[in-house]
Amino acid sequence: MGEYVLITGASSGIGKAFANEYAKMGRNLILVARNKDKLDNLKNGLKAKYNVDVKVIQLDLSLQDSANKLFERVEKEGIFVDTLINNAGFGLKGNLLSHCVEDYYEMMNLNMITLTGLTHMFLEPMLKNGKGIIINVGSLVSFMSAPYNVVYSATKAFVLSFTEGLYYEYRDKGIQFVAICPGATNTCFFDKAGKSNASGGKLREPEQVVKTALKGLKKNKPFVVDGTKTKFTVLLSKLLPRRVFPILLSKMDTK
Repeated sequence: MGEYVLITGASSGIGKAFANEYAKMGRNLILVARNKDKLDNLKNGLKAKYNVDVKVIQLDLSLQDSANKLFERVEKEGIFVDTLINNAGFGLKGNLLSHCVEDYYEMMNLNMITLTGLTHMFLEPMLKNGKGIIINVGSLVSFMSAPYNVVYSATKAFVLSFTEGLYYEYRDKGIQFVAICPGATNTCFFDKAGKSNASGGKLREPEQVVKTALKGLKKNKPFVVDGTKTKFTVLLSKLLPRRVFPILLSKMDTK
């Protein structure tokens, strides 16, 4: 059935921007998200505009065993996914006791467990075919501990470490890995996490994040940071003593 790009969290934000960019390249797509109406609207728009095949799968990837269910559905159709984009994720703002532990389990399952499962399952057919691309969406807080976002920042640190390690494991086997690490971005995720743009700067657009990710792939980098301001923040976090930067972040987040 040809080669497909599979995108999780594809109904809005960065996932939707990835879908538009790959459709523009003439690539067939598998779009995965919870909101079927948004997926169908995106599917119809992309097919009409770019004349590509678009399949949609409604699935809550925060649930246990969702990675297996998704892989089985794709495998059943005999589709080869040569590009996997693990974009689905969410965050919760507040101190640790602001949310129940079940909410954190759900976040950890989506941001880490499902991402790991999908990477593991889709990597094997990529290796058999001698090619493949896996893009994992990290964050600015992949590089630092973030008070009032402690579980989220820990999950994104995992994403960066996981992706960077896999880059070196498989770089000589025809498989490319890259983690795209955006900062404040104009998406509904940013709103749902309860985040305010404390620094008052302009939000990056999802399309800019996608272009940065694709540039990183072209340059064969293990990770890329999106936006000049975000790059400066990452650099600052490396220059300052480890105990200092979380204090600055906590002051920004409590304003």
